[in-house]
Amino acid sequence: MKHVLWIEDEATFDLNRLAAAVNVTFKYKLTIAKTVTDAVRHMTSGTEYEVVVVDMRLLPGEDPRWKRLQDTNDRVLLGMELVYSLLAAERGRVTLDPAERPQWLGPQRFAIFTVEPEKELSDFLDVVGIDRRFYRRKKASLEQTTLLDLIEMVIAYRAGVLNPNGRQG
Repeated sequence: MKHVLWIEDEATFDLNRLAAAVNVTFKYKLTIAKTVTDAVRHMTSGTEYEVVVVDMRLLPGEDPRWKRLQDTNDRVLLGMELVYSLLAAERGRVTLDPAERPQWLGPQRFAIFTVEPEKELSDFLDVVGIDRRFYRRKKASLEQTTLLDLIEMVIAYRAGVLNPNGRQG
């Protein structure tokens, strides 16, 4: 069973329906982190996640480094700051200890699932090296398999079976 981490704080976006489609396959162990602090804790727990799906709007949790960012007057997307801190440390506003940056983690394991439009995130995606095919925008009436499809695309890409137009084969 492959481990997947979904960093998502909003259960109001039909979370259960999207997670259920992943869970019923019995191919993935889906772990949900509701805060940035929880996400870092999961990533440093010793579990190697095949895919990390990140929402851009997250709560900080109890870690004061993330709380401090949320308390600024700037519009801070904590999901973006987390990914910067993990993949492009020089751009992140939070410095993580080396032990908080898992060796297995790289941009090829990330997917972005958020309400922000892709055009607002294009520079971010380029800097951190996340393939734009692995961005999905949350909107009303998403297919139940949206999260599952996104996870499977990242896994297919990492396995070398995803061609440039996003199709497997």
